[in-house]
Amino acid sequence: MLLNLGRQQASKILWAQLATCLVSTLIIGVWQGIDGAYSALWGGLICVMANFFLFYHAFKSSGAQASQKIMRGFMWGQMGKFLITVVLFALAFMFGQVKPLALFLGYLATQAAFWLAPLFLKRVSSL
Repeated sequence: MLLNLGRQQASKILWAQLATCLVSTLIIGVWQGIDGAYSALWGGLICVMANFFLFYHAFKSSGAQASQKIMRGFMWGQMGKFLITVVLFALAFMFGQVKPLALFLGYLATQAAFWLAPLFLKRVSSL
């Protein structure tokens, strides 16, 4: 039951991140033009994809007997999230022709949704 609740919360967080990614892309696009929007989208999607990997590995096991698998899933998910983030940033700079400021702002805005979404989700569910 708790695992299902965790999966639901993770899904809501990913949707909040995706929405934040798109909104930040629009805002940065107005500010820095199409190249800025492209870069912000890269940054936001880097964050979303890395967190999707984390959540997938963290919640793929379930049951009381699977506590060790769940902990290993979180550990591998975190390591994979870090590696995915580093590789995708490297690819963005190597092949994406991105604006660094817009890329990092898109990433940071989307990551902020990861940090803040649980607070908003808790408030909404308690109403």
